[in-house]
Amino acid sequence: MVHLKGIKKKDTTGAFTQTGLHEIDLSFRNQEFVAILGPAGSGKTTLLNMIGGLDSYDSGELIIDGKSTKQFTDCEWAAYRHHSIGFIFQRDQLIPHLNLLDNVKMGVTFSDLTATEKKKKALGTLEKVGLKGHAKKKPTQLSSEQMQRAAIARALVNEPDIILAHEPTDVFDATVNDQLMTLIKELAEDKLVMITTAHPELATRYADRIVVFKEGSMISDSNPYTGNGVDNDEDFKPTAMSHLTALKLSGKKLATKKWRTALTAFVSSIGMIGVALMMSLSNGIQSYLAHFQSEAHAGIPLVRMQDASLLDEDMKKRVQETLIVFPNGFEPPENLMAHLDDFNDNMVEANSHRIVYLDQATLMMTTASGLLSAITFVLMVFITTSFVVSLMLIAMTMHLSVMERTEEIGILNVLGARRRDMMRVFHAETMLMGMCSGILAIIMSYLLTFPANRLFYQQTTLRNMIVFHPLHALFLLLFSLTSTRLGGLIPIRLAAKRGKW
Repeated sequence: MVHLKGIKKKDTTGAFTQTGLHEIDLSFRNQEFVAILGPAGSGKTTLLNMIGGLDSYDSGELIIDGKSTKQFTDCEWAAYRHHSIGFIFQRDQLIPHLNLLDNVKMGVTFSDLTATEKKKKALGTLEKVGLKGHAKKKPTQLSSEQMQRAAIARALVNEPDIILAHEPTDVFDATVNDQLMTLIKELAEDKLVMITTAHPELATRYADRIVVFKEGSMISDSNPYTGNGVDNDEDFKPTAMSHLTALKLSGKKLATKKWRTALTAFVSSIGMIGVALMMSLSNGIQSYLAHFQSEAHAGIPLVRMQDASLLDEDMKKRVQETLIVFPNGFEPPENLMAHLDDFNDNMVEANSHRIVYLDQATLMMTTASGLLSAITFVLMVFITTSFVVSLMLIAMTMHLSVMERTEEIGILNVLGARRRDMMRVFHAETMLMGMCSGILAIIMSYLLTFPANRLFYQQTTLRNMIVFHPLHALFLLLFSLTSTRLGGLIPIRLAAKRGKW
C-alpha cells in the first residue's frame, strides 16, 4: 500500500518558488480506482510523479509497502518503478522508431523473462487492447486512439501493482474517452489505479474515489482510507539492462538515421584512411630497407684510397689507387671498419699511408632512415589530427542524439532504467558508430593500396611499396572505437548530470 504523511514539496525556478504540495496526508488501498481532480498547478501531477518515484519530496514521508522511501537510492527507485508502477501519459509517448510489439516489450525490458517469453507476453497484452494485428506497425501508422491503447498495453505488460495515468483521455473526444476509461478499469480491476483528469463527469462514472486538489493542498476526498491494510512484504530485485539490449536499442535507432550514420562514419574514416595509407607506406619502406640491407653490405663495397696528403706532386697527377673491398657475408661490416680504424691509427704513428674508406651502404641506409623518420612524423600528425576530428564529430553527433532521444530516455527511466543503463545505451551507440567507421576505414584503406601502388611505381619504379598489414586493420578498429568512446563521454555525462532522464 501507499501512504503519504505530511508531504511537502516546493518547486523553484530561478527566483520564483511555488508550493507543489503542502502537508499532504493520504493513504490508498491496494485495489481501487482513484480519480485526482484539480486545475493546472494544483499539485495533482506532482503527486503522481512523487508516488511514481520520478520526483522527490522536501519533507514528510512516503511509505510504500511498509517501507519508508526517505533513504531510497536511485537503484531502489528504479527497481520500484519497474516492479510496481505502470505509467500512462496524456500522449502515448511511444518510441517512434520501434514497432508496437517492441514498444510494449519495453515494459518487460528489465525482467528475467527470456526473449520468447517477453514476446509472448507483449503479444498477449496487445491482444487484450485489441491491437495484436498491428504488432508490426510503427506508431506513425496508427490513429491517436490506437497509440494510446498501445501505451496502456506497455503500462500493463509487466503486471504492476499500481497504475499511474496522467490525463490519458484529455486529448480525445467523449466516445474515445469512454472506451479508454472502460479499458483501463477492466484491465486494472485488481490494481491501485490513480488517474488525473480534467473531466469530472468521467471521474464520477468510473472512479471509486475522487480526490480534489487546489494550490498544492487536498481539499476533499470522497472515500478516504484510514485502515492499516496489509502491505506486500517484497524486496524489489535491482534492475539492470543487458549489453545486448542496449546494442539492440541503439542499433534500431541508428537504422532510422541511415544516411546520417553513413555520413558520420565516412567523415570519421577519412582521417583514419590517411593514417592507414601512411602506415602502409612506412611498412613497405621498412620491408624494402630490410631487404636492401641484407644485400647491400655484400653488394656495395667499401672504397679504399691512398691518403692524398702523403703523395708528392707527381703522384697526385696520377690516378689514385683504389681498392674495392667487399665484406664477407651479409652481416654489417662494423668489424672490418674497426680493423681499418686500428690500421689507420698505427699508420699515423708510423708516419705511413692511411686508408681512406667510405661505407656506401651505411650512407644509403642513413639517408633512407631519415626519410623513414620524416614519414613517421607525418604519420603522427595524421593520427593526432584524425583523433581530434573524430572526437569533435562524435561529440556533436552524440549531443544531437541525446537531444533527439529525450522522450526515449524518459520512457526508459519510467520503466525502471538506472542512469548507468541510460549511459550504457549511448555507449553502445558510440561503439556501433566506431565499428562502422573502423570497418569502412579498413575496407577503403585496403582498396586504395592498389591504385596507390601503381602511382608509386610510376614515380619511383619501386613495386608494392604500400603494404596494408592485418595489424593495421586491428589498429584502425581499436583507434575508431577508442575515439568514438571518448568523443561520446562529454555529452553522455552531461545528460546524466541532468538529474532526471
